[in-house]
Amino acid sequence: MSTVSGVSSIREAAMPQAKPASKPISPQQKITNLFQQIDTAGTGRITKAQFEQAFTKINPPPAVKAMGVEAAFSKLDPSGTGSVSKQDFIKGMESLMAQAQAKEAAAKTAAAPAPNAQVSSAAPNPPKPVPAAPTPTAMPAPAPGGAIGNTINISA
Repeated sequence: MSTVSGVSSIREAAMPQAKPASKPISPQQKITNLFQQIDTAGTGRITKAQFEQAFTKINPPPAVKAMGVEAAFSKLDPSGTGSVSKQDFIKGMESLMAQAQAKEAAAKTAAAPAPNAQVSSAAPNPPKPVPAAPTPTAMPAPAPGGAIGNTINISA
């Protein structure tokens, strides 16, 4: 019996232990972490100069990067005080991200065909069919020795 338990413990030791899955970071936590990276002085406020410096060193979210440093800071500091609190930074960044997601969703919707639309590979303006030539009507057979229409038959 001791051999069986020895084999069992060897197997357990050889099996890799699963690491606990790391908890995903919420968007708000990511924004808080970004604020802390920018607030190098630890004052709880970000100045425009700090934001500009961080904008080139830290990879901001794509929506913010696309706006540019001036426009992004203006959105975060609408009153123009020259600095942004942590709370205002978080709210402002969440707003910017929501706007970016809405624009992205609108662009995808505009590019996609309507749900009930039928996709056709035909040309947008197909040629119109040409009507068939009218069928000639048969003329009645001339009466023996008689005239056809306005033609006079003269026999000699």
